[in-house]
Amino acid sequence: SFGYFAFRAKTADLSGLFSAALVGIILLVFAAPKGTQWFLIMLSFFILGSAATKYKFEYKKRIGVEQGQSGARGYRNVFANGIIACAAAVLFGVFQMPVFIVMYVGCVATAAADTLASEIGVTGGIPYMITTFRKVPIGTNGGVTLTGEFVALLGGFTVSLVALVLDVITPEMMVLCTLAGFVGTNIDSLVGATLENRGFLGNAGTNLLATIGGGLFAVASYFFLIV
Repeated sequence: SFGYFAFRAKTADLSGLFSAALVGIILLVFAAPKGTQWFLIMLSFFILGSAATKYKFEYKKRIGVEQGQSGARGYRNVFANGIIACAAAVLFGVFQMPVFIVMYVGCVATAAADTLASEIGVTGGIPYMITTFRKVPIGTNGGVTLTGEFVALLGGFTVSLVALVLDVITPEMMVLCTLAGFVGTNIDSLVGATLENRGFLGNAGTNLLATIGGGLFAVASYFFLIV
């Protein structure tokens, strides 16, 4: 139902609709008995991402940094942001280990944080290159703003809070997953500044590496601070 309304609102194209539905089915099946809660965590990301995409869309379109296809996201974006989270769900379904819960929420928190940082941060004024801290044109890969960093932290916190409210993670895990979202976002910026700007990766590849980084940070933090 959400995919349908996202399609009608032009925040997802037809391929995005069906790939998002596939992600949802995987979560419902493999994350049992809390598949519904895991699905709602992913859904919170899609809602945040859709809202951020439409935020000041006309301004972003005017300066040429709007999401492709008039703001509609396709299967590449869905899978780049969701494939590692799906892998965590499958691993949890097989092994039933808490670490895969942290990995999952950390990945989704990263996806949300990165999307908010990209879509809202780009409206926050002149960005600074994350590797040199020099001013760069708006929309440059690897450029960060204070607004972007703030909403990234807020996005990761929101997803983690949803997971906490749904009784999927503990308060300690929530802190780790919030930080994972923030770290993953900045990994995205680093990859964008280096590999993507040099043509080695596209935007989907950068997003994929960011979610991997955020998920691995959550896992490492879990083993180091909680286990």
